[in-house]
Amino acid sequence: MGVCYNTSFLMGDLRCRSVPGEKAHMIADNVNGIVPGSQDGMTPDKADAVKENARTGKSSFDGMLTESIKQIEEKEIHFKKDLFSTVLPELAPLEIQAPDGKGAFRKALATVLKHEGSAYVSRDGGRGSSKFGILQSTARDFGYKGNIKNMSRAEAEAIYKKMWDRSGAASLPYPMSLVHFDTYVNSPVAARKLLSKAGDNAEKYLELRAQRYTRLAKLRPARYGRYLKGWMHRVSDLRGITTEYAIAKNRLNNMTPPAPVGPVDDRTVHGAQDIS
Repeated sequence: MGVCYNTSFLMGDLRCRSVPGEKAHMIADNVNGIVPGSQDGMTPDKADAVKENARTGKSSFDGMLTESIKQIEEKEIHFKKDLFSTVLPELAPLEIQAPDGKGAFRKALATVLKHEGSAYVSRDGGRGSSKFGILQSTARDFGYKGNIKNMSRAEAEAIYKKMWDRSGAASLPYPMSLVHFDTYVNSPVAARKLLSKAGDNAEKYLELRAQRYTRLAKLRPARYGRYLKGWMHRVSDLRGITTEYAIAKNRLNNMTPPAPVGPVDDRTVHGAQDIS
């Protein structure tokens, strides 16, 4: 005989299984509200009510839900005092970390190599062959013995490091160190003159450099005219670097650091009590 019975009022789990005849009747009677061992069972009204509750699970579910809500409403909500007494560390003032030392050289070198490139040039501005932007004569002046055409990047970087030290860029603050070194690579004599005129003003330095290029192109267009566009692009790129740095630094200087958050003791939330 098959019989179905509700195993969980909360989940509505109605299960059916096959059991022997007498046992099946006992299970069915129990589910239907008939007390086992009783000849007459319950009264018809009570039996009907039990049968309905067993079928829907309403009475048990509603009762459990009501009881749970009641317990939640009556129970006090407690918060640990430590949750509201944590002191956040005071933030240090924001600042831009300008490159210095070896970092300043590496940054300046990356900019110079971006401008100069790595190609071998047989006649660079009528002054001989070059590679990585270094003339054969300049490389020889810094101790390089081989043919410039065979120079490796590591050898070029070693020469640029010697030029960095000789130029005096290491003693200048960033970004003036970058501007001066890039100019020195292009023309050491001009770089010294521009630095003496501009002082610590990088924008003035670049303006004087742009004026020099324009003047050279006008005085000797056959020789320098072809290079004017590249020179001015180089100045423009340096202006972008110095301007971006100045804007970022100015923004940080004008920012107000957030105030540190102090402890908040004995805080109560909707009647919650401190149990620390």
